[in-house]
Amino acid sequence: MDHEGAVLWRTLGICFAVIGVCELAWPAYRLRKPLERRWGVHVVLFALGNVLVLATVPLSGVAVALAVEHSRFGLFNQSVLPFWMRCAAGILVLDLARYGTHRLMHTTPWLWRIHLLHHTDTEIDLTTGLRFHPLEAWVAGIVGLGVIAATAIPPAGVFLFEMMVQFQAVAAHANSSLPPRLERICRPFFITPDLHRIHHSIKEADQGRNLGVLFPWWDRWFATYRDVTVVESKAMNFGLADFPATKALHLPYLLATPFVKLPSPDGAVPEPVSRRA
Repeated sequence: MDHEGAVLWRTLGICFAVIGVCELAWPAYRLRKPLERRWGVHVVLFALGNVLVLATVPLSGVAVALAVEHSRFGLFNQSVLPFWMRCAAGILVLDLARYGTHRLMHTTPWLWRIHLLHHTDTEIDLTTGLRFHPLEAWVAGIVGLGVIAATAIPPAGVFLFEMMVQFQAVAAHANSSLPPRLERICRPFFITPDLHRIHHSIKEADQGRNLGVLFPWWDRWFATYRDVTVVESKAMNFGLADFPATKALHLPYLLATPFVKLPSPDGAVPEPVSRRA
């Protein structure tokens, strides 16, 4: 398990380095806030989420998969399917679970209050993929472990999924765009930065679109997909209209968002941040 964790951390580090270079060389738009402040807040949120998960659920996805690998129950430990097919199907199931959890975060009021921190970022770059409330990291971790335990996805499939999510968490939020030809090739199969960026639009109607984590198919099948041009993606504003932009990098305020009423940008105190039914 220590080796698994080391590989995942190295993967995240490599992703940061590669995507960070792409952002510097080919930025989609100019960032206004100091990088050190944004990155500092996001890294602390990421660290707090990991501490909460490790302190309360000290099991990795691969550890759970190994524990149920030889169980008589579960969909993916049956030998009727080839091993590679069980791994591939397991990755799809885990990604579908992520999509479903993400959609619930946007449609269930109490889950939205946990998730809205991710949408309060007024500028998007690779570190936005780390910007989650610690409680959201905990909820996502519990759901993922439950799916693995219930379906007995092969450990190799779980590990590959975790590697892909590490990459996609930063890649989908990159302040950069793929070359046009590569964008056209990748968009039907993966969530690209320009495809995901609309999900962070300040327009509430757009925030319920393109909810997928790895693959765009769930959005297409469940009617939450919205195509977007590269020009439109680069021109939109980000954040939440009813969240004070001055608090977007105020760490104590961000950590308190699930528990307090949020003042509107003009200082009035409205009802808790709403979410469509």
